[in-house]
Amino acid sequence: LRQVPPVVPGQEGKLFIFQGLSGTGKGTTVATLKQKMTNAVTWSNGNVFRVLTLLLVLQCEEEGATLTKDYITTERVQRLMNCVHFGHYRGKYDIKVS
Repeated sequence: LRQVPPVVPGQEGKLFIFQGLSGTGKGTTVATLKQKMTNAVTWSNGNVFRVLTLLLVLQCEEEGATLTKDYITTERVQRLMNCVHFGHYRGKYDIKVS
């Protein structure tokens, strides 16, 4: 991280993906990169997880169902993901639920 340039060279954006167990330093690494790179935009998939969890709970309540592991099917999650859109909203990158 000591050799990170202040701006990633080139016309097109670059994408860095960090994954790992909780507490392994992903957030610290991203914060350091954002501080050193003035044109960096950061985004956490934790937002997607929280949105999907909320949508599942709301849908479950609407249907009067019990939220169990059997309720969370691949098809249900795929339908909910169709409601989640990634983009530039109100001057920043975020997700929008429709």
